[in-house]
Amino acid sequence: MKTRSLGWLMGAAAVGIAACSDSGTATRIVGAPEVFLGAIANLPGDGEANGESFEVCKSYRGFTGTGPTVTINVQTVANGPNGTSTAFSTTLADGECKVIWTTGQEGETVTVTEVVPTDFTASYVKVTSTRPGGSGTTRIVDTLPEAPGNTASGNASGAPIPSGTLIRFINTYTPPPPPPAGCSYTIGYWKTHAGFTGNNADVVSQYLPISLGTSGGAKSLVVTDAASAVHVLSMGTGSPSNGIVKLYAQLLAAKLNIASGANGSAVAATIAAADAFLAANNVASWTSLSGAQKGMVNGWMSTLDSYNNGLIGPGHCV
Repeated sequence: MKTRSLGWLMGAAAVGIAACSDSGTATRIVGAPEVFLGAIANLPGDGEANGESFEVCKSYRGFTGTGPTVTINVQTVANGPNGTSTAFSTTLADGECKVIWTTGQEGETVTVTEVVPTDFTASYVKVTSTRPGGSGTTRIVDTLPEAPGNTASGNASGAPIPSGTLIRFINTYTPPPPPPAGCSYTIGYWKTHAGFTGNNADVVSQYLPISLGTSGGAKSLVVTDAASAVHVLSMGTGSPSNGIVKLYAQLLAAKLNIASGANGSAVAATIAAADAFLAANNVASWTSLSGAQKGMVNGWMSTLDSYNNGLIGPGHCV
């Protein structure tokens, strides 16, 4: 089981538990924890805040199955005059409750820390039960609101009112985001996979026609077949120094990548801007563009080149 840093993915509960004169089952847990846990199996493990005991429960959300078993670390501090400090660990599985501490001493403080598994976040609910006057007839339950990622803390010390505490750790599954769909190829790949190079099959035609410029734009260039696609990708539509010629090539490659399944979110805005521009401008427009407009065209081309080479977006196909 992997764990993340305790710095922000842990819940802890600090509790003081006082002695109760009418409870004959109160037992201090010290030393090897599992031995003593077994020795007090008769104590409540019912998911309730029972007097003079500290109980921890475990549950998961957003997770199919039982969830990973996690370690609960326990540290006590001897607040009372006869107290004994100790520390130990135990484990809890999904849906399990354990009484981890009972006390015959006044003012005992217990700290419980949960190590949160990878891809889970920590929340908690703390319920404190008190019996005013030790009568055993009245129980006051105080529930803290659930707080993802917080540290559970509080004081259930009841002297002269005996107390018991329940901490319910709740871990919500937060899986990492899936990797972007698909991958991208360069203009060179699409040129050599249009059915004209060696034994490479034509994988371009299935995605055509593709419009370079918005559909129906006065100067949009529509690529309808594999031969036309290779012509555009090879920058055969004009001089290589013409920015629109280079934009055509990178835009067509990007659209082929997206059509083949690559995630295009990284360049969606660039493609929309380039299409709007190319609906009203073509190769012949280059010489009449202002310096700012030429810089804009070259910027779009550069962004699309980075996408096709895998520097941005889902990454380059290998």
